Amino acid sequence: MTYLQVRLEPAIKTEAEMVLDQLGLSMTQAVKLFFKQVIMRKAIPFSVIIPEKKRAYVTAAEEAMIEESLQQIGQGKAVEIDMNDEREVKKYFGV
Repeated sequence: MTYLQVRLEPAIKTEAEMVLDQLGLSMTQAVKLFFKQVIMRKAIPFSVIIPEKKRAYVTAAEEAMIEESLQQIGQGKAVEIDMNDEREVKKYFGV
């Protein structure tokens, strides 16, 4: 068994926990479910799209980084991400 540590803004964690609670899942169960689906599908188990309405919570520079990252992913380019680096997390995941 190994441990995964994730940094989240408190509001995001609280909102996610509320939804997961309604689904009868703990945060740990949800993360395990996500990774099992990644393994089974050999892909992220949901669509990663750029919505027509841009992300209201990011700056223009962050939006540009997110769009560039999504284009690279769409072209099949492999990307290694340091999940402890908040800038990289924002760049690749928009959070």
